[in-house]
Amino acid sequence: MTTNLSKKLFKTIIIFIIILGIIVRLTNLDNRVYWKDEVFTSLRVSGYTEEEVIKNLYDGSVLSSEDLQKYQQTRFFNNPIGTVYGLAKEEAQLPPLYFLLVKLWVSLFGNSVTITRSLSAIFSIISCFVLYLFCKELFESNMVAWLSMALLAVSPFYVVYSQEARPYSLWLLTSLLSNWMLLRSLRLNNKWNWRMYALTIVLGLYTSPFSLFLNLGQGVYVFLREKSKFNQIVKKYLMSLIIGILGFSPWLAIIVIRYHQIKGRTSWSSNNYENGLIELIFNWLRNITRTFVDFELLNAPFSYLSQHPFIYLIAVIPVSFLVGYSVYFLCKNSSKSTWLFILLWIASTAFPLILADIILGGRRSGTARYLLPSYLGLQISVAYCLATGLKNTISAWKQKLLQIMTICICFVGLVSSFYASSQAFWWNNDPSRYYQNPEILPIINKTSNSLVISDEKWDQIMTLSYSLSPDIQYQLVKQYNQKELPDNFKNYFLYKPSKNLKEQFEEKKNYQVQAAYESNDPWLWVIERK
Repeated sequence: MTTNLSKKLFKTIIIFIIILGIIVRLTNLDNRVYWKDEVFTSLRVSGYTEEEVIKNLYDGSVLSSEDLQKYQQTRFFNNPIGTVYGLAKEEAQLPPLYFLLVKLWVSLFGNSVTITRSLSAIFSIISCFVLYLFCKELFESNMVAWLSMALLAVSPFYVVYSQEARPYSLWLLTSLLSNWMLLRSLRLNNKWNWRMYALTIVLGLYTSPFSLFLNLGQGVYVFLREKSKFNQIVKKYLMSLIIGILGFSPWLAIIVIRYHQIKGRTSWSSNNYENGLIELIFNWLRNITRTFVDFELLNAPFSYLSQHPFIYLIAVIPVSFLVGYSVYFLCKNSSKSTWLFILLWIASTAFPLILADIILGGRRSGTARYLLPSYLGLQISVAYCLATGLKNTISAWKQKLLQIMTICICFVGLVSSFYASSQAFWWNNDPSRYYQNPEILPIINKTSNSLVISDEKWDQIMTLSYSLSPDIQYQLVKQYNQKELPDNFKNYFLYKPSKNLKEQFEEKKNYQVQAAYESNDPWLWVIERK
Protein backbone atom coordinates (compact mmCIF):
# COMPACT_ATOMS: atom_id res chain seq x y z
CA MET A 1 0.00 0.00 0.00
CA THR A 2 1.13 3.49 -0.67
CA THR A 3 1.65 5.92 2.18
CA ASN A 4 -0.92 8.61 2.98
CA LEU A 5 1.55 11.20 1.78
CA SER A 6 1.88 9.60 -1.68
CA LYS A 7 -1.90 9.28 -1.96
CA LYS A 8 -2.31 12.94 -1.09
CA LEU A 9 0.40 13.89 -3.57
CA PHE A 10 -1.29 11.88 -6.32
CA LYS A 11 -4.65 13.50 -5.61
CA THR A 12 -3.00 16.93 -5.54
CA ILE A 13 -1.47 16.28 -8.96
CA ILE A 14 -4.86 15.19 -10.34
CA ILE A 15 -6.53 18.33 -8.97
CA PHE A 16 -3.75 20.47 -10.47
CA ILE A 17 -4.27 18.74 -13.84
CA ILE A 18 -8.01 19.47 -13.65
CA ILE A 19 -7.29 23.15 -12.94
CA LEU A 20 -4.96 23.32 -15.95
CA GLY A 21 -7.68 21.65 -18.07
CA ILE A 22 -10.10 24.37 -17.00
CA ILE A 23 -7.53 27.09 -17.74
CA VAL A 24 -6.82 25.80 -21.25
CA ARG A 25 -10.52 26.15 -22.10
CA LEU A 26 -10.34 29.86 -21.32
CA THR A 27 -7.10 30.62 -23.16
CA ASN A 28 -6.60 31.59 -26.81
CA LEU A 29 -10.35 31.89 -27.39
CA ASP A 30 -9.75 34.43 -30.14
CA ASN A 31 -6.76 32.62 -31.65
CA ARG A 32 -8.44 30.12 -33.94
CA VAL A 33 -10.20 30.96 -37.19
CA TYR A 34 -13.83 31.92 -36.73
CA TRP A 35 -15.00 29.33 -39.21
CA LYS A 36 -18.11 28.70 -41.27
CA ASP A 37 -20.30 27.09 -38.60
CA GLU A 38 -19.46 29.79 -36.08
CA VAL A 39 -20.24 32.47 -38.65
CA PHE A 40 -23.67 30.88 -38.95
CA THR A 41 -24.01 30.98 -35.15
CA SER A 42 -23.41 34.73 -35.21
CA LEU A 43 -25.83 35.07 -38.11
CA ARG A 44 -28.54 33.43 -36.00
CA VAL A 45 -27.65 35.63 -33.04
CA SER A 46 -27.96 38.73 -35.22
CA GLY A 47 -31.51 37.77 -36.20
CA TYR A 48 -30.85 37.99 -39.95
CA THR A 49 -31.28 35.15 -42.42
CA GLU A 50 -28.83 33.84 -44.99
CA GLU A 51 -31.27 34.90 -47.69
CA GLU A 52 -31.06 38.52 -46.51
CA VAL A 53 -27.25 38.39 -46.41
CA ILE A 54 -26.97 37.18 -49.99
CA LYS A 55 -29.56 39.64 -51.24
CA ASN A 56 -27.98 42.67 -49.53
CA LEU A 57 -24.26 41.95 -49.94
CA TYR A 58 -23.89 40.58 -53.48
CA ASP A 59 -25.01 43.65 -55.40
CA GLY A 60 -21.55 44.86 -56.39
CA SER A 61 -21.46 47.80 -54.00
CA VAL A 62 -18.35 48.59 -51.96
CA LEU A 63 -18.76 47.36 -48.40
CA SER A 64 -16.93 48.22 -45.21
CA SER A 65 -16.08 45.73 -42.50
CA GLU A 66 -18.91 47.26 -40.49
CA ASP A 67 -21.34 46.53 -43.34
CA LEU A 68 -20.37 42.85 -43.19
CA GLN A 69 -20.32 42.57 -39.42
CA LYS A 70 -23.84 43.95 -39.24
CA TYR A 71 -24.97 40.40 -39.96
CA GLN A 72 -22.83 39.00 -37.14
CA GLN A 73 -23.83 41.18 -34.21
CA THR A 74 -26.82 41.80 -32.02
CA ARG A 75 -27.97 44.88 -30.21
CA PHE A 76 -28.65 44.91 -26.46
CA PHE A 77 -31.57 42.55 -25.79
CA ASN A 78 -32.47 42.47 -29.47
CA ASN A 79 -35.71 40.63 -30.24
CA PRO A 80 -35.11 36.85 -30.07
CA ILE A 81 -37.82 36.15 -32.64
CA GLY A 82 -35.36 36.74 -35.49
CA THR A 83 -33.06 34.04 -34.10
CA VAL A 84 -35.88 31.49 -33.82
CA TYR A 85 -37.26 32.44 -37.24
CA GLY A 86 -33.86 32.15 -38.95
CA LEU A 87 -33.28 28.69 -37.50
CA ALA A 88 -36.80 27.49 -38.30
CA LYS A 89 -36.56 28.74 -41.87
CA GLU A 90 -33.00 27.77 -42.80
CA GLU A 91 -31.55 25.35 -40.20
CA ALA A 92 -34.46 23.58 -38.54
CA GLN A 93 -32.19 20.66 -37.61
CA LEU A 94 -30.71 23.00 -34.97
CA PRO A 95 -33.06 23.72 -32.03
CA PRO A 96 -32.86 27.27 -30.64
CA LEU A 97 -31.80 26.87 -26.98
CA TYR A 98 -28.06 27.36 -27.46
CA PHE A 99 -28.47 30.23 -29.92
CA LEU A 100 -30.87 32.09 -27.63
CA LEU A 101 -28.43 31.70 -24.74
CA VAL A 102 -25.59 33.06 -26.90
CA LYS A 103 -27.82 35.95 -27.94
CA LEU A 104 -28.43 36.84 -24.30
CA TRP A 105 -24.73 36.34 -23.46
CA VAL A 106 -23.36 38.64 -26.16
CA SER A 107 -26.11 41.19 -25.48
CA LEU A 108 -24.78 41.45 -21.93
CA PHE A 109 -21.03 41.21 -22.55
CA GLY A 110 -20.32 42.14 -26.18
CA ASN A 111 -20.07 40.67 -29.67
CA SER A 112 -16.39 39.76 -29.75
CA VAL A 113 -15.15 36.32 -30.77
CA THR A 114 -13.80 35.73 -27.25
CA ILE A 115 -17.14 36.53 -25.62
CA THR A 116 -19.13 34.47 -28.11
CA ARG A 117 -16.93 31.40 -27.64
CA SER A 118 -16.59 31.82 -23.88
CA LEU A 119 -20.12 30.54 -23.25
CA SER A 120 -19.19 27.16 -24.73
CA ALA A 121 -16.08 27.11 -22.54
CA ILE A 122 -18.21 27.78 -19.46
CA PHE A 123 -20.63 24.98 -20.37
CA SER A 124 -17.66 22.63 -20.76
CA ILE A 125 -16.22 23.61 -17.38
CA ILE A 126 -19.58 23.03 -15.68
CA SER A 127 -19.71 19.62 -17.40
CA CYS A 128 -16.52 18.62 -15.59
CA PHE A 129 -18.19 19.21 -12.21
CA VAL A 130 -21.45 17.56 -13.22
CA LEU A 131 -19.44 14.53 -14.37
CA TYR A 132 -17.96 14.32 -10.87
CA LEU A 133 -21.47 14.27 -9.36
CA PHE A 134 -22.64 11.69 -11.89
CA CYS A 135 -19.72 9.33 -11.19
CA LYS A 136 -20.24 9.68 -7.44
CA GLU A 137 -23.87 8.70 -7.97
CA LEU A 138 -23.13 5.73 -10.25
CA PHE A 139 -19.89 4.32 -8.81
CA GLU A 140 -20.00 5.63 -5.23
CA SER A 141 -16.27 6.20 -5.60
CA ASN A 142 -14.33 9.43 -5.15
CA MET A 143 -11.39 8.07 -7.14
CA VAL A 144 -13.51 7.21 -10.20
CA ALA A 145 -15.15 10.62 -10.00
CA TRP A 146 -11.84 12.49 -9.76
CA LEU A 147 -10.18 10.56 -12.58
CA SER A 148 -13.24 10.89 -14.86
CA MET A 149 -13.22 14.61 -14.21
CA ALA A 150 -9.49 14.79 -14.96
CA LEU A 151 -9.78 12.87 -18.24
CA LEU A 152 -12.60 15.13 -19.40
CA ALA A 153 -10.77 18.28 -18.28
CA VAL A 154 -7.63 17.50 -20.32
CA SER A 155 -9.29 15.77 -23.27
CA PRO A 156 -8.16 17.57 -26.46
CA PHE A 157 -11.36 16.41 -28.14
CA TYR A 158 -13.61 18.18 -25.65
CA VAL A 159 -11.29 21.17 -25.30
CA VAL A 160 -11.50 21.76 -29.06
CA TYR A 161 -15.29 21.80 -28.94
CA SER A 162 -15.32 23.89 -25.76
CA GLN A 163 -13.66 26.69 -27.73
CA GLU A 164 -16.17 26.70 -30.57
CA ALA A 165 -19.29 28.87 -30.77
CA ARG A 166 -21.56 25.89 -31.44
CA PRO A 167 -24.01 23.87 -29.29
CA TYR A 168 -21.74 20.87 -28.62
CA SER A 169 -20.56 21.78 -25.10
CA LEU A 170 -24.14 22.53 -24.09
CA TRP A 171 -25.23 19.18 -25.52
CA LEU A 172 -22.59 17.39 -23.45
CA LEU A 173 -23.74 19.27 -20.35
CA THR A 174 -27.44 18.49 -20.87
CA SER A 175 -26.57 14.83 -21.52
CA LEU A 176 -24.64 14.63 -18.26
CA LEU A 177 -27.40 16.39 -16.35
CA SER A 178 -29.96 13.99 -17.78
CA ASN A 179 -27.94 10.92 -16.79
CA TRP A 180 -27.25 12.28 -13.34
CA MET A 181 -30.88 13.23 -12.68
CA LEU A 182 -32.10 9.82 -13.88
CA LEU A 183 -29.83 8.04 -11.39
CA ARG A 184 -30.97 10.34 -8.60
CA SER A 185 -34.61 9.78 -9.56
CA LEU A 186 -34.14 6.02 -9.49
CA ARG A 187 -32.45 6.17 -6.08
CA LEU A 188 -34.64 8.75 -4.35
CA ASN A 189 -37.85 8.19 -6.33
CA ASN A 190 -39.50 11.49 -5.43
CA LYS A 191 -41.51 13.95 -7.51
CA TRP A 192 -38.85 16.68 -7.43
CA ASN A 193 -36.13 14.55 -9.02
CA TRP A 194 -38.44 13.04 -11.65
CA ARG A 195 -39.57 16.55 -12.61
CA MET A 196 -35.98 17.68 -12.87
CA TYR A 197 -35.22 14.65 -15.04
CA ALA A 198 -38.13 15.58 -17.32
CA LEU A 199 -36.70 19.10 -17.54
CA THR A 200 -33.29 17.76 -18.60
CA ILE A 201 -35.01 15.84 -21.40
CA VAL A 202 -36.59 19.07 -22.66
CA LEU A 203 -33.29 20.98 -22.40
CA GLY A 204 -31.42 18.19 -24.17
CA LEU A 205 -33.87 18.00 -27.06
CA TYR A 206 -33.85 21.79 -27.48
CA THR A 207 -30.06 21.54 -27.73
CA SER A 208 -29.81 18.54 -30.08
CA PRO A 209 -32.51 16.21 -31.44
CA PHE A 210 -29.95 13.39 -31.07
CA SER A 211 -30.62 13.64 -27.33
CA LEU A 212 -33.67 11.46 -27.97
CA PHE A 213 -31.35 8.51 -28.64
CA LEU A 214 -29.81 9.01 -25.20
CA ASN A 215 -33.23 9.26 -23.55
CA LEU A 216 -34.42 6.07 -25.24
CA GLY A 217 -31.24 4.31 -24.10
CA GLN A 218 -32.05 5.46 -20.58
CA GLY A 219 -35.48 3.89 -20.99
CA VAL A 220 -33.93 0.55 -21.93
CA TYR A 221 -31.79 0.78 -18.79
CA VAL A 222 -34.78 1.53 -16.56
CA PHE A 223 -36.80 -1.30 -18.10
CA LEU A 224 -33.98 -3.84 -17.65
CA ARG A 225 -33.18 -2.57 -14.16
CA GLU A 226 -36.78 -3.18 -13.15
CA LYS A 227 -36.59 -6.71 -14.66
CA SER A 228 -38.99 -5.89 -17.48
CA LYS A 229 -41.82 -5.14 -15.07
CA PHE A 230 -44.22 -2.33 -15.86
CA ASN A 231 -44.03 -0.90 -12.33
CA GLN A 232 -44.19 2.59 -10.86
CA ILE A 233 -40.55 3.35 -11.70
CA VAL A 234 -41.06 2.49 -15.36
CA LYS A 235 -44.28 4.52 -15.43
CA LYS A 236 -42.50 7.55 -13.94
CA TYR A 237 -39.77 7.28 -16.56
CA LEU A 238 -42.33 7.06 -19.37
CA MET A 239 -44.23 10.04 -17.95
CA SER A 240 -41.00 12.06 -17.83
CA LEU A 241 -40.19 11.09 -21.42
CA ILE A 242 -43.68 12.02 -22.60
CA ILE A 243 -43.46 15.38 -20.82
CA GLY A 244 -40.06 15.98 -22.40
CA ILE A 245 -41.26 15.14 -25.91
CA LEU A 246 -44.42 17.23 -25.46
CA GLY A 247 -42.25 20.15 -24.34
CA PHE A 248 -40.21 19.72 -27.51
CA SER A 249 -43.27 19.24 -29.73
CA PRO A 250 -43.37 22.83 -31.09
CA TRP A 251 -39.89 22.44 -32.56
CA LEU A 252 -40.57 18.83 -33.50
CA ALA A 253 -43.44 20.11 -35.66
CA ILE A 254 -41.02 22.52 -37.35
CA ILE A 255 -38.60 19.65 -38.01
CA VAL A 256 -41.40 17.64 -39.65
CA ILE A 257 -42.57 20.60 -41.74
CA ARG A 258 -39.03 21.48 -42.83
CA TYR A 259 -37.91 17.88 -43.37
CA HIS A 260 -36.90 18.33 -47.02
CA GLN A 261 -34.96 21.50 -46.20
CA ILE A 262 -33.14 19.66 -43.39
CA LYS A 263 -32.40 16.75 -45.71
CA GLY A 264 -30.80 19.14 -48.18
CA ARG A 265 -28.74 20.87 -45.48
CA THR A 266 -27.42 17.59 -44.11
CA SER A 267 -27.10 15.68 -47.40
CA TRP A 268 -23.29 15.62 -47.00
CA SER A 269 -23.66 13.14 -44.12
CA SER A 270 -25.25 10.63 -46.50
CA ASN A 271 -22.18 10.58 -48.75
CA ASN A 272 -19.85 7.64 -48.33
CA TYR A 273 -16.18 8.16 -47.58
CA GLU A 274 -13.92 7.80 -50.59
CA ASN A 275 -12.37 4.64 -49.15
CA GLY A 276 -15.69 3.20 -48.00
CA LEU A 277 -16.13 1.15 -44.84
CA ILE A 278 -12.42 1.01 -44.00
CA GLU A 279 -12.27 4.81 -43.81
CA LEU A 280 -15.45 4.89 -41.72
CA ILE A 281 -13.92 2.45 -39.21
CA PHE A 282 -10.69 4.46 -39.31
CA ASN A 283 -12.65 7.58 -38.32
CA TRP A 284 -14.32 5.76 -35.42
CA LEU A 285 -10.91 4.81 -34.03
CA ARG A 286 -9.35 8.19 -34.78
CA ASN A 287 -12.14 10.05 -32.98
CA ILE A 288 -11.84 7.76 -29.95
CA THR A 289 -8.09 8.42 -29.93
CA ARG A 290 -8.68 12.19 -30.09
CA THR A 291 -10.41 12.04 -26.71
CA PHE A 292 -7.02 11.20 -25.17
CA VAL A 293 -4.31 12.49 -27.52
CA ASP A 294 -4.36 14.72 -30.59
CA PHE A 295 -1.26 15.90 -32.43
CA GLU A 296 -2.35 14.89 -35.91
CA LEU A 297 -2.00 18.31 -37.54
CA LEU A 298 1.69 18.46 -36.66
CA ASN A 299 2.39 17.01 -40.10
CA ALA A 300 -0.88 15.37 -41.13
CA PRO A 301 -3.18 16.24 -44.03
CA PHE A 302 -6.79 17.27 -43.61
CA SER A 303 -8.31 13.96 -44.61
CA TYR A 304 -7.78 10.22 -44.50
CA LEU A 305 -4.68 9.10 -46.37
CA SER A 306 -4.17 5.35 -46.54
CA GLN A 307 -0.58 5.84 -47.75
CA HIS A 308 0.38 7.73 -44.57
CA PRO A 309 -1.21 5.81 -41.69
CA PHE A 310 1.74 5.79 -39.30
CA ILE A 311 1.07 9.13 -37.62
CA TYR A 312 -2.38 7.86 -36.65
CA LEU A 313 -1.46 4.26 -35.82
CA ILE A 314 1.17 5.20 -33.24
CA ALA A 315 -1.63 6.71 -31.15
CA VAL A 316 -4.67 4.74 -32.39
CA ILE A 317 -3.33 1.27 -31.52
CA PRO A 318 -2.46 1.86 -27.82
CA VAL A 319 -5.52 4.06 -27.18
CA SER A 320 -7.86 1.57 -28.84
CA PHE A 321 -6.37 -1.22 -26.72
CA LEU A 322 -6.70 0.86 -23.54
CA VAL A 323 -10.33 1.74 -24.27
CA GLY A 324 -11.26 -1.79 -25.34
CA TYR A 325 -9.68 -3.36 -22.26
CA SER A 326 -11.29 -0.74 -20.00
CA VAL A 327 -14.78 -1.53 -21.31
CA TYR A 328 -14.09 -5.24 -20.75
CA PHE A 329 -12.74 -4.51 -17.26
CA LEU A 330 -15.83 -2.43 -16.45
CA CYS A 331 -18.19 -5.23 -17.48
CA LYS A 332 -16.20 -7.86 -15.55
CA ASN A 333 -15.63 -5.99 -12.29
CA SER A 334 -18.53 -3.57 -11.74
CA SER A 335 -22.12 -4.38 -10.85
CA LYS A 336 -24.55 -5.18 -13.65
CA SER A 337 -26.51 -1.96 -13.10
CA THR A 338 -23.29 0.05 -13.39
CA TRP A 339 -21.80 -1.46 -16.55
CA LEU A 340 -25.23 -1.68 -18.18
CA PHE A 341 -25.78 2.06 -17.69
CA ILE A 342 -22.40 2.97 -19.23
CA LEU A 343 -22.75 0.56 -22.16
CA LEU A 344 -26.25 1.81 -22.98
CA TRP A 345 -24.96 5.39 -22.70
CA ILE A 346 -22.22 4.63 -25.24
CA ALA A 347 -24.44 2.62 -27.57
CA SER A 348 -27.59 4.74 -27.50
CA THR A 349 -26.02 7.61 -29.46
CA ALA A 350 -23.50 5.63 -31.51
CA PHE A 351 -25.48 2.56 -32.59
CA PRO A 352 -28.32 4.31 -34.51
CA LEU A 353 -25.79 6.32 -36.54
CA ILE A 354 -23.53 3.32 -37.16
CA LEU A 355 -26.52 1.25 -38.25
CA ALA A 356 -27.69 4.02 -40.59
CA ASP A 357 -24.24 4.27 -42.17
CA ILE A 358 -23.93 0.52 -42.69
CA ILE A 359 -27.43 0.06 -44.11
CA LEU A 360 -27.99 3.34 -45.95
CA GLY A 361 -24.41 4.45 -46.49
CA GLY A 362 -22.92 7.70 -45.27
CA ARG A 363 -20.54 9.18 -42.71
CA ARG A 364 -22.79 10.13 -39.80
CA SER A 365 -21.03 7.94 -37.24
CA GLY A 366 -17.64 9.10 -38.51
CA THR A 367 -18.52 12.72 -37.74
CA ALA A 368 -16.96 13.44 -34.36
CA ARG A 369 -19.48 15.96 -33.04
CA TYR A 370 -22.42 13.59 -33.50
CA LEU A 371 -21.08 11.14 -30.89
CA LEU A 372 -19.89 13.46 -28.12
CA PRO A 373 -21.79 11.67 -25.31
CA SER A 374 -20.63 8.23 -26.46
CA TYR A 375 -16.95 9.16 -26.32
CA LEU A 376 -17.37 10.41 -22.75
CA GLY A 377 -18.82 7.02 -21.79
CA LEU A 378 -15.62 5.42 -23.07
CA GLN A 379 -13.50 7.84 -21.05
CA ILE A 380 -15.45 6.98 -17.92
CA SER A 381 -14.69 3.29 -18.55
CA VAL A 382 -10.97 4.10 -18.65
CA ALA A 383 -11.28 6.15 -15.46
CA TYR A 384 -13.01 3.23 -13.71
CA CYS A 385 -10.31 0.81 -14.86
CA LEU A 386 -7.50 3.03 -13.59
CA ALA A 387 -9.25 3.92 -10.33
CA THR A 388 -10.07 0.29 -9.53
CA GLY A 389 -6.49 -0.73 -10.20
CA LEU A 390 -5.21 2.01 -7.90
CA LYS A 391 -7.61 0.96 -5.17
CA ASN A 392 -7.15 -2.81 -5.34
CA THR A 393 -3.44 -3.13 -6.18
CA ILE A 394 -1.63 -4.41 -3.09
CA SER A 395 1.91 -4.17 -4.38
CA ALA A 396 3.36 -0.70 -3.77
CA TRP A 397 5.41 -0.67 -6.96
CA LYS A 398 2.39 -1.70 -9.09
CA GLN A 399 0.33 1.06 -7.56
CA LYS A 400 3.05 3.60 -8.22
CA LEU A 401 3.27 2.35 -11.79
CA LEU A 402 -0.49 2.85 -12.23
CA GLN A 403 -0.22 6.31 -10.72
CA ILE A 404 2.55 7.23 -13.16
CA MET A 405 0.56 5.76 -16.06
CA THR A 406 -2.54 7.75 -15.06
CA ILE A 407 -0.57 10.99 -14.77
CA CYS A 408 1.09 10.33 -18.14
CA ILE A 409 -2.30 9.80 -19.83
CA CYS A 410 -3.53 13.08 -18.36
CA PHE A 411 -0.29 14.87 -19.22
CA VAL A 412 -0.38 13.80 -22.88
CA GLY A 413 -4.00 14.96 -23.12
CA LEU A 414 -3.12 18.27 -21.48
CA VAL A 415 -0.19 18.93 -23.81
CA SER A 416 -2.40 18.02 -26.79
CA SER A 417 -5.07 20.43 -25.57
CA PHE A 418 -2.67 23.35 -25.13
CA TYR A 419 -1.14 22.68 -28.52
CA ALA A 420 -4.51 22.45 -30.31
CA SER A 421 -5.71 25.58 -28.53
CA SER A 422 -2.72 27.57 -29.81
CA GLN A 423 -3.29 26.74 -33.50
CA ALA A 424 -4.97 28.99 -36.07
CA PHE A 425 -7.23 26.12 -37.14
CA TRP A 426 -7.76 22.47 -36.24
CA TRP A 427 -9.44 19.42 -37.74
CA ASN A 428 -12.89 20.43 -36.47
CA ASN A 429 -12.71 23.72 -38.44
CA ASP A 430 -12.66 22.05 -41.87
CA PRO A 431 -9.08 23.25 -42.54
CA SER A 432 -9.36 22.68 -46.30
CA ARG A 433 -11.45 25.87 -46.39
CA TYR A 434 -8.94 28.05 -44.54
CA TYR A 435 -5.44 26.58 -44.68
CA GLN A 436 -4.09 29.33 -46.98
CA ASN A 437 -5.51 32.17 -44.90
CA PRO A 438 -2.38 32.43 -42.69
CA GLU A 439 -0.43 33.33 -45.84
CA ILE A 440 -3.13 35.66 -47.15
CA LEU A 441 -3.87 37.72 -44.06
CA PRO A 442 -0.46 39.44 -43.63
CA ILE A 443 -0.33 40.27 -47.35
CA ILE A 444 -3.62 42.17 -47.21
CA ASN A 445 -3.18 43.61 -43.72
CA LYS A 446 0.17 45.26 -44.51
CA THR A 447 -1.48 47.31 -47.27
CA SER A 448 -3.63 50.38 -46.86
CA ASN A 449 -6.68 51.63 -48.73
CA SER A 450 -7.35 48.15 -50.17
CA LEU A 451 -10.34 46.52 -51.84
CA VAL A 452 -11.01 42.76 -51.76
CA ILE A 453 -13.18 41.52 -54.63
CA SER A 454 -14.72 38.06 -54.53
CA ASP A 455 -17.59 35.88 -55.69
CA GLU A 456 -16.86 33.32 -52.95
CA LYS A 457 -19.60 32.25 -50.54
CA TRP A 458 -20.48 34.87 -47.97
CA ASP A 459 -19.47 32.76 -44.96
CA GLN A 460 -15.92 32.48 -46.33
CA ILE A 461 -15.74 36.26 -46.73
CA MET A 462 -17.16 36.76 -43.25
CA THR A 463 -14.49 34.45 -41.81
CA LEU A 464 -11.82 36.46 -43.61
CA SER A 465 -13.21 39.75 -42.30
CA TYR A 466 -12.72 38.63 -38.69
CA SER A 467 -8.94 38.54 -39.24
CA LEU A 468 -8.45 41.45 -41.60
CA SER A 469 -7.89 45.06 -40.66
CA PRO A 470 -11.22 46.90 -40.13
CA ASP A 471 -10.32 49.50 -42.78
CA ILE A 472 -10.28 46.89 -45.59
CA GLN A 473 -13.16 47.30 -48.06
CA TYR A 474 -15.02 44.52 -49.90
CA GLN A 475 -16.89 44.10 -53.15
CA LEU A 476 -18.95 40.91 -53.37
CA VAL A 477 -20.36 39.93 -56.72
CA LYS A 478 -22.13 37.06 -58.42
CA GLN A 479 -20.76 38.33 -61.74
CA TYR A 480 -18.54 41.35 -62.27
CA ASN A 481 -20.52 43.67 -64.53
CA GLN A 482 -18.51 46.86 -64.05
CA LYS A 483 -16.13 47.99 -66.77
CA GLU A 484 -13.77 49.72 -64.37
CA LEU A 485 -12.61 49.07 -60.83
CA PRO A 486 -13.87 51.49 -58.19
CA ASP A 487 -11.65 54.55 -57.80
CA ASN A 488 -9.89 55.77 -54.67
CA PHE A 489 -8.17 52.50 -53.82
CA LYS A 490 -4.43 51.84 -53.92
CA ASN A 491 -4.60 48.05 -53.84
CA TYR A 492 -7.01 45.57 -55.41
CA PHE A 493 -7.21 41.88 -54.51
CA LEU A 494 -9.17 38.93 -55.82
CA TYR A 495 -9.96 36.42 -53.05
CA LYS A 496 -10.75 32.83 -54.10
CA PRO A 497 -12.22 34.00 -57.42
CA SER A 498 -14.11 31.62 -59.64
CA LYS A 499 -12.51 30.81 -62.97
CA ASN A 500 -15.03 33.09 -64.69
CA LEU A 501 -14.35 36.07 -62.40
CA LYS A 502 -10.59 35.75 -62.75
CA GLU A 503 -10.85 35.52 -66.54
CA GLN A 504 -12.99 38.66 -66.65
CA PHE A 505 -10.09 40.69 -65.27
CA GLU A 506 -7.43 38.88 -67.27
CA GLU A 507 -9.29 39.72 -70.46
CA LYS A 508 -9.42 43.44 -69.67
CA LYS A 509 -6.62 45.19 -71.51
CA ASN A 510 -5.97 47.76 -68.80
CA TYR A 511 -5.54 45.27 -65.92
CA GLN A 512 -2.98 42.65 -65.00
CA VAL A 513 -3.74 39.76 -62.61
CA GLN A 514 -0.97 37.91 -60.79
CA ALA A 515 -0.72 35.59 -57.80
CA ALA A 516 -0.05 37.33 -54.48
CA TYR A 517 2.24 34.50 -53.33
CA GLU A 518 3.75 31.27 -54.59
CA SER A 519 1.33 28.36 -54.61
CA ASN A 520 0.04 25.67 -56.95
CA ASP A 521 -3.46 26.99 -56.35
CA PRO A 522 -3.28 30.47 -54.81
CA TRP A 523 -6.40 31.92 -53.23
CA LEU A 524 -5.30 35.54 -53.43
CA TRP A 525 -4.53 37.50 -56.59
CA VAL A 526 -3.37 41.07 -57.06
CA ILE A 527 -5.02 43.26 -59.71
CA GLU A 528 -2.77 45.99 -61.07
CA ARG A 529 -3.48 48.70 -63.58
CA LYS A 530 -1.25 48.61 -66.65
